[in-house]
Amino acid sequence: MKITTVLFDLDGTLLPMDMDAFIKAYFGALATKLAPYGYDPEKLISAIWAGTSEMIKNTGERTNEKAFWKKFCEIFGQDALKDEPIFEEFYRTDFSKVEEVCGYNALATKVTVC
Repeated sequence: MKITTVLFDLDGTLLPMDMDAFIKAYFGALATKLAPYGYDPEKLISAIWAGTSEMIKNTGERTNEKAFWKKFCEIFGQDALKDEPIFEEFYRTDFSKVEEVCGYNALATKVTVC
């Protein structure tokens, strides 16, 4: 059998990472982005966790995205779907700034493709 793909788990397994610092920075940045659109930070974070829980419980009858948004809309109402582009913009532009709290392992750069 030929190996064609190698996946790495980088969230603290191969890279040093303080998960508490990461979550604080991640949710802080997300709450800052969404506050101008009327999202209360505590309720937003609670809804993100609830949506994440739904994705974890998802048995494949729907996509994780649909599982997340179903739960999120139960909390914020169907009108929250109009803000999906704002979330997407956050992940395209702001989320990468959270890497400042993530660790670094110089050995990770030694991985090569054969």
